[in-house]
Amino acid sequence: MSETGIDLSSYVGGDYSAGGVLVDPVVKIRLFRESAFFILITVFLLTMAASVYPAIRAGRVLPVDTLKEI
Repeated sequence: MSETGIDLSSYVGGDYSAGGVLVDPVVKIRLFRESAFFILITVFLLTMAASVYPAIRAGRVLPVDTLKEI
């Protein structure tokens, strides 16, 4: 990926300029070990944070009350 890149010229139609600056339609990705580790930790922490509220809310409900509603 870092040598060839992702060619987006078929989507942008040739030359692409953003803010008056000509942008290369081939996106080259360079991923380092440190940034991959940071992304992994960030995604893990966001997933844990997003699951706390539903878990607390589910923990407050008695199973008997839930079964009565079904």
